[in-house]
Amino acid sequence: DFLALRSQLVNVLSNLTHGDDVAAEYLLCHLISRIYHRLHGVPVGKLSLALSGLQSVQGAGASELVRAIKSLLPMVANIQLSIKELCGKSMTSKKDYETDMLHMGKLQLARGTELVVDETTLEPGQLNETGIKNLDAIQQLITFQNIQFDFQFYQVEFPSDIPALVLSQGRSLLRTDVSLKLEHKQQTPQPMQLPDDLLARLRAYLQLARSLDVKMSDEFCKIA
Repeated sequence: DFLALRSQLVNVLSNLTHGDDVAAEYLLCHLISRIYHRLHGVPVGKLSLALSGLQSVQGAGASELVRAIKSLLPMVANIQLSIKELCGKSMTSKKDYETDMLHMGKLQLARGTELVVDETTLEPGQLNETGIKNLDAIQQLITFQNIQFDFQFYQVEFPSDIPALVLSQGRSLLRTDVSLKLEHKQQTPQPMQLPDDLLARLRAYLQLARSLDVKMSDEFCKIA
């Protein structure tokens, strides 16, 4: 039953968000969101989400949530944001004219990949030029859903559809469509341990829900 599966999934997500039912509902909407139209370059249908109030303790908070999402979705990319990570290699793909090869960056992701940006271990520090460019590339992907390619003499952007989830302890560095601070109704999320058959049904639910067309009445569209 579709409604029963939805209820079970919300319960699972609520446990992962410290018992915050509102955050669980938003997280579900995020997981099934997709771009269905672009208006003057602006993607319509995406729902980037930032959840704050998560801890970096291994086995709790962000790490447990990331593990669960990887179990529920077929394609997940996790970027552990840190000063070292940002200031290291470029996250955008770059053309090397000496070898005539395109070096793949971390942000070159397949359409439909869930991008999880984990800021819970981000420490104070100063960004170099590469770090600033990487942070901007992540923000551009979240906001405009464009993947940047660096051809040295010029930049090229390709439209994509990559839902972005940002996890942090405090206020995030990145701007998202929705930002929520978790209400800790339970201390530590329990590891997601589901029977294989139920896990398979929840995976199927997410894929089906994401593929469905949304129909809204004319009256609702005027309000929106």
